[in-house]
Amino acid sequence: MFTSLLLIPAAVTALAYACGYAGMMLSPMHICYVVTCEYFGIPLWRSYIYIIGPTAVILLTSLVLSALYYHLL
Repeated sequence: MFTSLLLIPAAVTALAYACGYAGMMLSPMHICYVVTCEYFGIPLWRSYIYIIGPTAVILLTSLVLSALYYHLL
């Protein structure tokens, strides 16, 4: 019983971390993203094509892992 109580917060933590990371990567206010786009001379919105795919994979993976943590124990 004690082990299952520890893994429920682990499931929530994995999902929260991935959502925070995705929010940082997709935010147009992230300073590294803005500076990189200005340096390479590309529009901010055009470069989202390359970011959305990996971010979606991270979110889906965290959803699956979180569901496994939660339902297996």
